[in-house]
Amino acid sequence: MKPNIQIDLSTDAYEIANKELKEIGYYFNKNPLVTKDLSQILTTYFDVISKLPPQINWEIKKSSCFERSARESLSDSDIKKGLTKKIVRKGIEQLIHKAKSGQNLKYRLSPHLIKNFLEQDTLLNDWGIFHFHLGLDKENDKFVTNYDRVVYAYLNNGVMYLIKVGSHKDFSDQNLIAIIENNWTELLDPFTLRRIKSIEYGKDHKGNIINAPTDEDIKKYRKSGAIYILKTQKGRFVGSLGGGYTITGNRLSSVRQSKHIIINIREIETFITQKPAYIKQLLQLKHDSEWHNCNFKLTSFYPQIIVKEVNQGKIVRKRF
Repeated sequence: MKPNIQIDLSTDAYEIANKELKEIGYYFNKNPLVTKDLSQILTTYFDVISKLPPQINWEIKKSSCFERSARESLSDSDIKKGLTKKIVRKGIEQLIHKAKSGQNLKYRLSPHLIKNFLEQDTLLNDWGIFHFHLGLDKENDKFVTNYDRVVYAYLNNGVMYLIKVGSHKDFSDQNLIAIIENNWTELLDPFTLRRIKSIEYGKDHKGNIINAPTDEDIKKYRKSGAIYILKTQKGRFVGSLGGGYTITGNRLSSVRQSKHIIINIREIETFITQKPAYIKQLLQLKHDSEWHNCNFKLTSFYPQIIVKEVNQGKIVRKRF
């Protein structure tokens, strides 16, 4: 007798992603542009969590120009908002303390980037660089004041590399990459395209060949979803440190992870539904009892894909 099998892993995955997004503070179903599309919510899920620095005890490294940048003059707009150099110093101290002690850094990010999936952090998606706000910590886990001055940092293998303190307007400033290259050249090695000798980025109004993009060019590339190769100040050619982005602004890695999960859970569901006799035999051998009604549920899709039979436990487990 074949067992009666209930299984809908796609719906399970959607519900898990929606629940975890709500816990982060993003209400996916309230957005009017949202459909019940599994690919969309999974891509959104990975986009959102990629914006959140992992809660680990970060080792801190500062660039040679970091302290000097922290002492630079404040903008008129920040002064009007009440920002002082004392607050800048204290904000940096609090950021470093929280990072070193493994505390949540979410509330030093831009709230609209977390709560609205349509908002993409183009700097993070392109160059892999976070920007942390310098307002002072607030009680009850609230976002700090959003001043123009921010800390630019690159996170890699447990190290937080503090690049500089700068303006929100520096998102496409190639000096950010130059500082990384001058202080931690090895960070660019995985993204360096070594066989390229030169690239033509177009021609100017006089017909002269453009050998490197301007900061304004990079803004336009990101806005249009164009993938480009960056020429650094020392002449090396590098790809996207942040992994790249699609024309819709989503991270390429989020799209790949979403597809990977969908393919795997469909394979698992197909296997279970097409081999009911084998599943029944497996359960009987493992648990020494008869199984006529089986209800399979996806309980996790990241970092592992785990499927359980509701009545007796885990039977399928795939590493992500």
